[in-house]
Amino acid sequence: MGGLSFPKGTTPMENPPVRFWPLAAKTVVSHTLTYFLMGVLAAHFLHYAALMSHPDRA
Repeated sequence: MGGLSFPKGTTPMENPPVRFWPLAAKTVVSHTLTYFLMGVLAAHFLHYAALMSHPDRA
């Protein structure tokens, strides 16, 4: 049966555990950048400026 293999002299416990605050910070930054980028792309390609310039549609 095939099992997990690790480099000679290492075990899975030698990897440091994932800490909450660094993971939370990376998550916040990646989501913020993603939402900003998608908002810019949506505003450009969906022509929000033209849409919102009509008071009856805004």
